[in-house]
Amino acid sequence: MTVTACAAYLQYDLESTFGGGGNSVNKVFGLDQKISGLSRKNNQIPLTQLGSPEIQSFAYGKDEGGMSVDYILSNPWFFSWIFGDPVSAVAGSAYTHTWNSSPSINATICTATTGNIEIGVDTDTNVIRITKGVIAKSINLKTALNDTVKGSMSFEWGKEDALSTSLDSTPASDDILFPYTFAHATLELPNGTTIAQIQDFDITFNPNTELLWGVGSVQAVSAVRKVFEMTGRFSASYLNSTLLAKLIAREEYATLQITFTNGLTGANEKSIVINATGVGISEHSNPTIAAGEVIFEDISFQWRSCQIIATNAISAQP
Repeated sequence: MTVTACAAYLQYDLESTFGGGGNSVNKVFGLDQKISGLSRKNNQIPLTQLGSPEIQSFAYGKDEGGMSVDYILSNPWFFSWIFGDPVSAVAGSAYTHTWNSSPSINATICTATTGNIEIGVDTDTNVIRITKGVIAKSINLKTALNDTVKGSMSFEWGKEDALSTSLDSTPASDDILFPYTFAHATLELPNGTTIAQIQDFDITFNPNTELLWGVGSVQAVSAVRKVFEMTGRFSASYLNSTLLAKLIAREEYATLQITFTNGLTGANEKSIVINATGVGISEHSNPTIAAGEVIFEDISFQWRSCQIIATNAISAQP
């Protein structure tokens, strides 16, 4: 039987201990999920022999796997891959879920978060891959005029169960189910001024997490995280010298707020607000200055600390 994406599903959960798997694999990354670059290798080592050009035998090294997942931004739970579980609270008739990069607020931020991803494909024999001790290498969010807000995450793992044939008959689904688009996104400076006429933007969270292997097993045994890098860029119409002057003066913005919202309030609100602090512009450029053409400016920036607040009708992360 020829297999199509109609026969596949993707779901995940986070682990409390490295490689232990989740309690309930019941979350998806967003809408319109796509997997790319799914791979697994055993680091095969060819062993040669004297007296012959042929390979005599093979040895095998550590297990490694990886893939990328693309999706349309809808639910906020994927942030837990990098920030750990959110703090949830009642907010009137809705709920807030807060993630923070500061170790003085989030005691788990220095510890690498790992997860359990399940990929199922309905074939003649069924193929279910259950990966554990999975680390998120990065999260990228981007949008452009007349487009959706797209999420992309890259993953690595060094532990995978034997193939299974037991498909999940009721795979996980998105519990927010709201596709954010460019019309639901804004970037605001500290004084509350929205950066005008943005053409596109993207932001990236990179925890620099790495897997660790040890003598005695081909599977990874732990994960560590290093310096947390948060970067972004946007393109906008060139209106004034404000951003260029900030770059030249080597001055930081105290805050930059990135908002995704459905524009509603109370129990109907669905929003994700990223509050970046200690924001420094690292590069300013004008791609083209030509007669009769609109002048744009491209801005690259980094920030030092981050708080993310998601508001929706869900009482707690699934």
